[in-house]
Amino acid sequence: LDVAEKSAQHINQVFFVGDPAYNDGEPIRQAPGHQELELALVKLHRVTGNPLYLDMAREFLKIRGVTYVPDGEGVMAPTYAQQHAPVAEQKEAVGHAVRATYLYSAMADVGTLAGDSTYVKALDRIWGNITNTRMHITGGLGAVHGIEGFGPPYELPNADAFNETCAAVGNVLFNYRMFLLHKDARYLDVAEVALLNNVLAAVNLEGNRFFYVNPLEADGKHPFNHGTAGRAPWFGTACCPSNMARLLPQVPGMTYAHDDHDVYITFYAESRPAVSLGDVTVKIQQQTAYPNDGEVSLVVHPDAQKKFRLLLRIPTWTRDRFVPGELYRFAEPSEERLQVTVNGKPVSSPIKKGFLAIDRTWKAGDRVQLILPMPVRITECHPSVKANQDRLAFTRGPFVLCAEGVDNGGATQRFFFPGFPDVKDAEVSTTTIDAGAFMQVRLNANAVTASNSVENRSIVLTPYYAWNNRG
Repeated sequence: LDVAEKSAQHINQVFFVGDPAYNDGEPIRQAPGHQELELALVKLHRVTGNPLYLDMAREFLKIRGVTYVPDGEGVMAPTYAQQHAPVAEQKEAVGHAVRATYLYSAMADVGTLAGDSTYVKALDRIWGNITNTRMHITGGLGAVHGIEGFGPPYELPNADAFNETCAAVGNVLFNYRMFLLHKDARYLDVAEVALLNNVLAAVNLEGNRFFYVNPLEADGKHPFNHGTAGRAPWFGTACCPSNMARLLPQVPGMTYAHDDHDVYITFYAESRPAVSLGDVTVKIQQQTAYPNDGEVSLVVHPDAQKKFRLLLRIPTWTRDRFVPGELYRFAEPSEERLQVTVNGKPVSSPIKKGFLAIDRTWKAGDRVQLILPMPVRITECHPSVKANQDRLAFTRGPFVLCAEGVDNGGATQRFFFPGFPDVKDAEVSTTTIDAGAFMQVRLNANAVTASNSVENRSIVLTPYYAWNNRG
């Protein structure tokens, strides 16, 4: 910590005060090309309470696109590192996707911690632009190779998707901070989809092979992943494995949030937190097999009776679409409904900002039961996405499903559906391999044969995060 503070203070001297050893003593006043520093400064402020570091993060945001605007193409384009305009005036996601999500995360941090609304309108515009036009169904961002970044609206290829792992990590960080800024569950829904699909896909179950690039289609031959056709043991630029190693230990700290009156259940996971509400400590025991199963049990243990609101996140995928935004919509409604009880009695409460709030005086041992239905669902994509015209996607709960040749007797591209398939009778099972276990789904489908005829046969679907674990 001493070294980190010394380094931050040195940066402040050189960039904002002036240091005789640099730039003839004049402050440099230029924002970093890769927006990692702003996030680090915010974290340093959280740890130390020193306002200097938050002020530095805010100053770096303020001068981006103002004191220096590159004039070139590719990685020197003004948009590449989001230097094309002051950040408060930016309207859409452009440039390198990792840099972008780190920038947006820092903007949300400064807005939350400093009570600064300067960036809120820009963040809302950009978030809408991403979820409405530029995000893969897996939560992947940055579809375009070369700049590793955002292309034009609706440019979301499958086999040629880039979707860097670090960009999905950034998508989680950005959306979690947007939740803290707005207290709206839709941001958590995007973060969860990115985490459980794109981020988790980037490491195999054994934990020793990785994806830098995360496409939505692969033939097993084209070396899309920095020279390999599947996961690689390591990369020359090793940001992605280490970024996962940075994110995953943060996830427990993202599963709950609270102020003095409200406790938010943000991500469902087996856990036992304790939160302080004024002078009362509330312990919560959560039992669940989520995300493989939608049943969640919460036992609340305040050390004295306490009135507060317990807010349960009701994910977007329980309603009319898999993930927030206009890109993806369920093809058919589901007849299954969520259920909530407190001590066995049904609770009926409206869902506001994606949360179902239970407001009561809690006593030790009160039990909340939540059942989120998890049928297999069919998703259609926005017609402007050319790569997905006449294509369907299957999901179950927060998981995107995919088909692998190892389960389906060869190339999965030979499967098709003449209309919306009947998913009501989909068989859900668990497959176990040496490195772990994962859910699988079996559906009826059609397949083209070698003789160019059509046969009716089942197709086996695997969660996207578990693909390429068996060849």
